[in-house]
Amino acid sequence: MKPIAFEVLESRRLMCDTHQLEHSRNPTAASFALVAADVNQQAAADAVTPIASAAGENVRLTWSSKKSMPQKREEGASAVLGGKLYVFGGFYDHTFTGTGRVDAYDPASNTWSQKKNIPEAITHAPSLVINGEAWLFGGYVGKDPGPPSKKVHIYNATTNTWRRGPDMPDVRGAGAAAQVGQTVYYFGGRGPGRTFDVPEMYALDLSTNTWSIKSNLPNPRNHIAGVAVDGYVYAVGGQWKEASQAVNQDDVHRYNPTTNSWSEVASIPLAVSHNTASIFSYNDRIVMAGGEKSHNVSTARVYSYSPVNDRWDFLGDMPAARRAPAAGIINGRIYLAGGSLVGSQKYDLYMSAPLSTVIPSSPTSKPVTGIVLDQDELQSSALL
Repeated sequence: MKPIAFEVLESRRLMCDTHQLEHSRNPTAASFALVAADVNQQAAADAVTPIASAAGENVRLTWSSKKSMPQKREEGASAVLGGKLYVFGGFYDHTFTGTGRVDAYDPASNTWSQKKNIPEAITHAPSLVINGEAWLFGGYVGKDPGPPSKKVHIYNATTNTWRRGPDMPDVRGAGAAAQVGQTVYYFGGRGPGRTFDVPEMYALDLSTNTWSIKSNLPNPRNHIAGVAVDGYVYAVGGQWKEASQAVNQDDVHRYNPTTNSWSEVASIPLAVSHNTASIFSYNDRIVMAGGEKSHNVSTARVYSYSPVNDRWDFLGDMPAARRAPAAGIINGRIYLAGGSLVGSQKYDLYMSAPLSTVIPSSPTSKPVTGIVLDQDELQSSALL
């Protein structure tokens, strides 16, 4: 296990680290130029020659723009309910103020509608759809740096109402969640005081509404992504520490519920965090869009992981780099809303082409056993 790092929690600032310039609501022309320089610098960094996609040579995932969100935001949660994309909470301004606002997007009419607010302003809470309802686990409350929570909030789209679920064993924010069968697994994130990354995994038995503690995550980290594929739980990326002290991770760990054990699988080609709400299971693969590759530096990359081959493939770029967006898959397409770029929250909604254009039908084999590719092997396999 990698060591747990403790640090003093710092207040977040809307700061361009490269130029040490604090950007305001009404930036000067000079600050606009500096932001543009940051964006161009990042675009150049992301302009790596892509590999052939899973569907064939030079096939890339394409995107189109849809109706923008009525409220810009990042670090919120998302869920697909009744064929609509729901976006819950998040930060909405340059001072990182949290909101409880909920909006739903209907692809059939290309329109947004506001729904009943979360009972409190929540950010950094992973969400799962369980029995047709959206469950939000923990998170940070209010304005950054707000305290972590142990509450579980449950939203019913049919009645447009909220209720409480069973509290987690302890407070936690910026973790991830995944469901296998009748068990929900919560892992990663930060605990009381937000000063260290928590190793314990919590498990909720949905048949009894009781929590238990499972095997520790080998590399504790926050702003981590989680997803379940074929009966296994995957902990993807994340970071140590927070804000300007953050160190992104490319680790991917797979949890086997039967043996209550973790194993390390192929690392992500790019160390990335802040994509908790933009990772999915699709055709027995993992699909992950956007995120943050270093503090305040977003990425537009979209990757797919095949457990059968223990391999990451680059599927293409989104129209713009985004960290901490809210997203979901509807009718085989990714709908990706908001997120941020250089510390500024966005309204945009992008829709991808069908994922079937870049990901073939799923194989039926089981995952390989924990083969780890280091960076040299990734390069030699043309994965970068």
